[in-house]
Amino acid sequence: MDLHARYANAIDDGDAEAWARCFTPDGVLRTNRPLEVTGRSALREFAESWIASRPGPSRHITWHHLVLEAELAGRCSAGLLVTTAEGVSMSYTAVYRDRFERVRAEWLLKERVVAIDRPERWES
Repeated sequence: MDLHARYANAIDDGDAEAWARCFTPDGVLRTNRPLEVTGRSALREFAESWIASRPGPSRHITWHHLVLEAELAGRCSAGLLVTTAEGVSMSYTAVYRDRFERVRAEWLLKERVVAIDRPERWES
């Protein structure tokens, strides 16, 4: 399964551990919220908190363009749509800028920088 699909499915399914495993062991998540989370353990804790704060199920839908720049790096842009307990609602959109690293046979997120269009809506 595509890394971005695994990332989206894990958070939507409430699986913080699987979501954190999408990152390298020293992976970083940064947002314009502002927020910075480093390392799988901290990423898992962040995901657990985020999942617990949601009013209902979420569905991350991504559109992305991937350009592998080298064996150790890539870049991706994506959009984001979230559903709420009241039904389908576009809570916010975002652009992801990613750096990837190949670990054994799979690509993982080394760093994800998220520019959220409405960061005030993404409170946990």
